[in-house]
Amino acid sequence: MKKLTLVAVAITVLAGLVAVPSAAFAVQSSDAPATNQVHAVEFIINNEPLVKDAKVAAGSDLRIRNVPTGAQVFLQTVDEPVVQLPIALSTQVRRTWVYNDLAPSHRYWVRVLGADGSKALIRFSTEAAASTFGGAIHPVPDPTKCKRSVCKYGVGIPIRIEFPMSIANKYKAAVEAGLSITSAKPIGTSSWGWINDTTIGFRPRDYWPANDKVIVQANLADVQGAADVWGTNFSMKFETGPKVIIRTRIADYKMVIWQDDKKIETFPISSGRAGLDTTSGIKVISEKYGYQLKVLWNPIPKKGWKIRVDYALRITWDGEFIHSAPWNYQLGEANLSHGCTNMSNEDSKWVFKHTRVGDVVEADGSPLKVTNDQAYGYWNYTWKQWQKMSALSNAKAA
Repeated sequence: MKKLTLVAVAITVLAGLVAVPSAAFAVQSSDAPATNQVHAVEFIINNEPLVKDAKVAAGSDLRIRNVPTGAQVFLQTVDEPVVQLPIALSTQVRRTWVYNDLAPSHRYWVRVLGADGSKALIRFSTEAAASTFGGAIHPVPDPTKCKRSVCKYGVGIPIRIEFPMSIANKYKAAVEAGLSITSAKPIGTSSWGWINDTTIGFRPRDYWPANDKVIVQANLADVQGAADVWGTNFSMKFETGPKVIIRTRIADYKMVIWQDDKKIETFPISSGRAGLDTTSGIKVISEKYGYQLKVLWNPIPKKGWKIRVDYALRITWDGEFIHSAPWNYQLGEANLSHGCTNMSNEDSKWVFKHTRVGDVVEADGSPLKVTNDQAYGYWNYTWKQWQKMSALSNAKAA
């Protein structure tokens, strides 16, 4: 449903109002002559007269014509909870008030209250949506690894919702307005951003608070994603762990682990050699493989390799990992890898044990920058870039 706001008039509570059983109703204008001239208020649905207790298609447009000057017009749902909808005067021609795209599966009550106490009333309802869409909130909780299906992630965890269809541009702002994030701790400035027509992501300006509890909700049952296709409601809960930041200094062959803003470990590393550089930028652990991961990566056309490694942490979609490399004898001395971050078996085991999906890797010292397509998450967008990807920000700017 569109964002709900009260019309700029006070709501008058009236008792004993009864719906009038015809399509046109009499409202006595306050400035009517002594002959008691009556103005016929007309209720119209999709250019047809609306009759009492009619059931109309979802997405129908309501028109109320011949509304007297000075009259108050109210449109509200009869369901619980009762919601006052923002109907507005559209044109002075026949003084028509308009509300478009009535949501499915609701009962509605329309009241026109004349300044002289006269009134016109009607009730009607909308049919269920013929077509609906849901969405998948990522990361998807793994019930085999998470308590009560509520997983705990690092403070860099990206949230995204993937829809099973393209969301038309005209509906993106309404869909985005139906999404919400509830956090036990303040997350500061934050925003949704459309990655493409089927995917929307969310991020705070900075990382998530540590040890937080978060609920992601999509309240889309009254929102269209395409013509005559209405959303559904769905949600997901997750928690964050300690604030773990892995800082890799590529040019210095060094990794420093920070937890809750305190340095707790330093390790020697070996990053990508020239031409196969490890990227700089903000990366996030997206997958963990403890033993004998087979890595297949092809950074150069018609070339590639297969290796088996232990304690592998994926940090980009195209194949960068932090992993054990017992064959590399120049850890802390030279960058010799094919693009991954090499560590000793003992050190990589420690890092594997003390990190989780969503923990942040901040890398510097490389001429090659990680792209937003490569990275897991949206932290490499500038905040200004990210805000521009919000349909609500664009709607406000327009």
